Amino acid sequence: MRIAGCVFLFVLLALRYWDPAPVEVLRLKTLDLFQFIEPRATTEQAVRIVDIDERSLEAHGQWPWPRTLLAELTKKLFDAGVATVGFDIVFAEADRLTPSRVARNLPDLPADLRAALASSPDNDQVFAAALKTYPTVLGRFLRTRDEGGSADGLRSPSIAKLGDDPVPFLPRFDGVLANLPIFEQSAHGVGMLVPTHERDNIIRRVPAMVSVGKTVQPTLALEMLRVATGQKTYVVKTDEAGIASVVIAGNEIPADRKGRIWVHYASPRPDLYVSAADILSGKIDASLIQGHVILIGTSAVGLRDLRATPLKRSTPGVEIHAQVLETILSGSLLARPNFAIGAELTASLVIGLLIVLLIPRIGAWWTLAMGMGLGAVVVGGRVVAVPEAPDADRYFLSADLVLRGLCDAVVHELRARTGGPPPDPQCVFPLSRTGSGQLA
Repeated sequence: MRIAGCVFLFVLLALRYWDPAPVEVLRLKTLDLFQFIEPRATTEQAVRIVDIDERSLEAHGQWPWPRTLLAELTKKLFDAGVATVGFDIVFAEADRLTPSRVARNLPDLPADLRAALASSPDNDQVFAAALKTYPTVLGRFLRTRDEGGSADGLRSPSIAKLGDDPVPFLPRFDGVLANLPIFEQSAHGVGMLVPTHERDNIIRRVPAMVSVGKTVQPTLALEMLRVATGQKTYVVKTDEAGIASVVIAGNEIPADRKGRIWVHYASPRPDLYVSAADILSGKIDASLIQGHVILIGTSAVGLRDLRATPLKRSTPGVEIHAQVLETILSGSLLARPNFAIGAELTASLVIGLLIVLLIPRIGAWWTLAMGMGLGAVVVGGRVVAVPEAPDADRYFLSADLVLRGLCDAVVHELRARTGGPPPDPQCVFPLSRTGSGQLA
């Protein structure tokens, strides 16, 4: 019996270390349950979404809008006192509504009207001037080589590396779909727009950094924080397992080994959104957006920028960037340190061996009671070896294998004694909240 129990325990440990797709999805679904039970508290944070919604499209016409209208929108936002503006939009093509282009496309226009249109300011130059005047951040779509992505001309931002080179650990892409050069040169920052869904198409993690060609590039939310705080340099910390964290303005943002941030989602709230139509018409109360970090994107169903999250199956993509920003600004980051898997496997091995040894001596029920107590300690306990560490409250260990091994071993013993069928134990995903502090 003991030999069979040990073999079963080592099979479970190997399965967890291998972490095949069914086990990974089960762990992620458990995380979703935790997020549903206890979403991030909806405390007021300096983040707002300016939404190109159905009402805005009805008022100002179909998308894409003239770049002059986007320049006006940008100016009105900064006149209201916002801190920075980021676009969840890529401006890869010239504005088809530029007057000179309209004149060329309508050769039957009267000569004087055509001449007036040809002498009008170029829409793209007007928008570029607004991008240069104010602290703005643009997005770039990431692409593989098969999708026509190119890394030609890409330059890495200023990154200080503490530890090994982060590039081998980061998500890799072959290139980007960039904005027009006039916009890229005018904006104060450019961040990557990353497709980051898991196997089940739910977005739980968002990369802080990605590798594009031979460069390291920040994603949109982090680049907006850099611009908003007036910083020039990122700090990327690595250890032997991979990426540990990214530091902006002295604030450390924990990441998984591949440089991804676990998003702690808050429940959907309408007051996160402000209609672009209200900004353009001047109907907005400036105090609602003054000093805020602003994302410009769309919730319009026809523009197809909808994603699935643990709390909602249809969420505008721009809201995910906002959730990342709020998670960082509120200090409610979810963290899983790189040493967690080793600690989990060690704890599972020790407790599992105790269970195998104790069942024949004290019986299944006493072993179950003791094991459940140990499992509760593992679920709720910190790594008490370093309680004085300033961020010790971040580190929690998983009890998924501990409880699974406990339940399966005890059930195996009970089944042997009673002939009853075993239940199906569940996994528990390790997570915690950190208090990394507000941005300076």
